Amino acid sequence: MRGKFSRTTALSVLVGVILVASLFYVNLRFTRSNPGGNDFLPRWVATRVYLTTGQSPYSAEATAAIQDAIYGRAAEPDEDQALFAYPFYSVFLFAPFAFIPDYAVARAAWVTLQEIAIVVTAVTAISLSGWKPGRVLLAGFFLFALTWYHGARPLVDGNAAILVTAFFTGGLLAMRLNKDVMAGALFALSTMKPQMVVFPLAFVLIWSFWQRRQVVVGATLAILAGLVGLSFLLQPGWLIANLQQVLVYQSYLPAMTPAGIWAGWWGDYGRLVGWVVNVAVVLGLAIEWWQARNKSFERFLWLVCVTIAASPFTGLISTSSNYAIMMPVFVCIFGFWQKRVGSGAGQLAWVHLALLFFGLWILFLLTLQPGPQFRENLIMFFPAPIFLLLNLYWLRWGIARSEPSGLKNVNSDG
Repeated sequence: MRGKFSRTTALSVLVGVILVASLFYVNLRFTRSNPGGNDFLPRWVATRVYLTTGQSPYSAEATAAIQDAIYGRAAEPDEDQALFAYPFYSVFLFAPFAFIPDYAVARAAWVTLQEIAIVVTAVTAISLSGWKPGRVLLAGFFLFALTWYHGARPLVDGNAAILVTAFFTGGLLAMRLNKDVMAGALFALSTMKPQMVVFPLAFVLIWSFWQRRQVVVGATLAILAGLVGLSFLLQPGWLIANLQQVLVYQSYLPAMTPAGIWAGWWGDYGRLVGWVVNVAVVLGLAIEWWQARNKSFERFLWLVCVTIAASPFTGLISTSSNYAIMMPVFVCIFGFWQKRVGSGAGQLAWVHLALLFFGLWILFLLTLQPGPQFRENLIMFFPAPIFLLLNLYWLRWGIARSEPSGLKNVNSDG
């Protein structure tokens, strides 16, 4: 029995290695013939500068090296300045790839990791939600996860949003499984793009505190403190430099908030409406959080999904690449449907996957802007989160009454 188990394990590992190697080879062929990855490139260059010269990834030298790699010259004032702009501890994530001197090879390895992370996130989300799709629907969902607009965009650009999504979704599953230290570690790692998780993570920590799961809160804050502290030891001035770059970054980005977008479309009236929406959404989330403080894990999960979908309307500056974090929300919605409508949930899932896949890509192509690859129209800011919010609130009544409130029900549905 033991010998058979060892052979099976060895064969599984061998097959896995062959699959990953094949995937890397395909990605390398792609990166050799299709230069790009302009979200990964600044982090790869800046991390290499830090590792090889000791210069800060926020330094003028690192920025000059990034711009030279992208433009072959210094960036013009109206161009993307291609700053590092991430918290310093993200260097630990990029370092293994920065040791690879050939950018095409490094990018191929990074894209391979992203693709694996998308699949892992999909599997994690399915385990989290309890969704049980048939084999064909499951295959269709995996294909959707890799190719829908808000998955393909960060994949091609090399955006770390895909890894952040994997960390955050893994943290939620660890919570469901009562592995609270692991949950805290994964939540801390998800802060490598803090704008993606600031509202969802705030709710997770607040709810955990209300539910007396202090280990989740303590582990998250302790590990995050360790990452920040280590960053200060290695680069004492990183926080101010990071904030300065974020402010500069926002000065030349398209206005990716409702107020900014609507101001561009409708002037001051649009800006005012945007601010009203921001305040209303934040207040609405605060009310929802308060009402969910003693509710079940299912209600908690629903509200995490709502918070993720509503985050673009809170006034935080974002990009549509960050919408990668919305992919697990679909899985949770499908899981909720399965509990509510039974066998009809599969047909609903197919319809919604088709609507999102074709709808978003058609809208992107019809509104495509001249310029670099994936030059999107700001209208792409709205469809996915609105679509998700409509679905989540349609489900709200059934979820709210599916279980009684109270601490005893935290994991009763898992």
